[in-house]
Amino acid sequence: MEGRILPSAPTKGNWRSAFITILVIDILVISVVIGCFWKRINGFVKSSTSEKNPKKKDDTKSNEAQAETTALFKDENECSEESHKAWNEMKKYQVSINLDSTSAPPQLTVFTNKKVVYCDKDIQKCSTALHVLSEESFSNGQTYWEVDVKLKQSWYVGVVTDNAETKAGVPLIPQNGFWILSFQKGKGFYVPADPETLVTGNDDIRILGVLLDCDEQTLSFYDVQSKKQLHTFDNIGSNTFFCVFGPGSDDTIRLQVM
Repeated sequence: MEGRILPSAPTKGNWRSAFITILVIDILVISVVIGCFWKRINGFVKSSTSEKNPKKKDDTKSNEAQAETTALFKDENECSEESHKAWNEMKKYQVSINLDSTSAPPQLTVFTNKKVVYCDKDIQKCSTALHVLSEESFSNGQTYWEVDVKLKQSWYVGVVTDNAETKAGVPLIPQNGFWILSFQKGKGFYVPADPETLVTGNDDIRILGVLLDCDEQTLSFYDVQSKKQLHTFDNIGSNTFFCVFGPGSDDTIRLQVM
C-alpha cells in the first residue's frame, strides 16, 4: 500500500485559542462602533442644547425684567406707604373751622351752623369782596382744614392777614395779604398773582385740603381724593391769618367747610 499523509485534526487547545482571538476582535469592533455612536449622540445633545440656549437667555431676560418690575412696585409701595403716613400725620392737625357771618357781604348767605356759604344776590351791588372769613385766627403751629367744593363752577379758598384790605376791586394777591387758590370751570386752577399762575389739577375735585404751617411760613393745597398736592406758597411771613372762603358768583351751589 502506498503511504498517505493525512492532515492532522486540530487539537482542543488550538480551537480554544482561535475562539479567544475571534472574541477579542469582536469586542474591539463593538467598542469602536459604540464609541462612534456615542460621539454622535453627544454631538446631537450639544447641538440641541445650543439651540435651546436662546430660550434660556430669553428666560433670563424675562426673569431680570420681572425682578426689576417687582423692585419698582416695591419702591412704589414704599413711597405710597410714606405718603400715607405723611397724609395721616397732616390730618392730625385738622381743626373745625367756623364761618364768621359778620364778615360776609350781603350777597353771601352763611348758614346758622357756620359751615356753609353760597352766593344768592346780585353781585353788581357788591361793595366788598365776595368771601367770608373764619372766626378763628392762626399765628403759630400747623392747622389743616377741608372744604367741599364739588360741582361748583367757581370758588377761591386760602388765608388772609388780619390787616388786609377787603374792599371790592382789591386784587386778591400775596402783596395785598391774600394767599389763595382759585378755580373757574373751563379755566381750571390758578393762583391770582402778577403774573397769574396756572395750577395743574383735577377739575372734578370734590374735597380741597388746606395746610397752614405758620412755623415754616407755608400754605399748601391738596386734592383730598387723590391725596395729591396742588400748590404751595412759600415765605408767607409771620402774620396772624384768617381762613378765607369765596363761593364764587357763577353758581348758587353751596361751599361747605368740613
